[in-house]
Amino acid sequence: GMMFEQLRKFRKLSREIRKTHFAEVDEEGRNLVRICVADDRDFLSPFSGDGVPLLSADTAEFLEHRLKNLRPDASLHLCLEGSCIDAEERKMYDSAIRNYYHLEFLEAERELRKNSVQSTVMTVFAALLFALALVLDSYGVRAVLLNMLDVVAWVFMWEAADLFFFRRSDMRLRRLRAFHLIQSRISFR
Repeated sequence: GMMFEQLRKFRKLSREIRKTHFAEVDEEGRNLVRICVADDRDFLSPFSGDGVPLLSADTAEFLEHRLKNLRPDASLHLCLEGSCIDAEERKMYDSAIRNYYHLEFLEAERELRKNSVQSTVMTVFAALLFALALVLDSYGVRAVLLNMLDVVAWVFMWEAADLFFFRRSDMRLRRLRAFHLIQSRISFR
């Protein structure tokens, strides 16, 4: 029916997109990501810590959008193309990209550590609530209270599992992407 026709069209479009948006590779086997810069006025953030240049949020967002179809563990070669980038800016832009992703990497590391602590604390708290429910049950405490304790303990246990097993993978992928951006080859044309 109509649903199968739509699925067929989706698959056809997906194949066409994959054919036209294939990953280009440089001579070292790195994924070549071309970024055409027509106007570089907003390439850098107007703010910096200790005079260290940083990418602007818009530039970082665009760069990450360009990398969406590549695996997070892909080695990268960023090629910035644009006559508006002079020799002095080349050094600054190279530094700005690496500095920005150093901060991203450190942020992801911090979030992973925080995630470990939070999930451990929640698991311990859930275990204590389950133990308390067992003790209270042996004293013949009402079922309503025991059921409430049970629900609260499961909520904490679920939150710990959600933090550790689901959100953690996103943080790891962010850290991996930042690592490969820091390690990337950056060239200018």
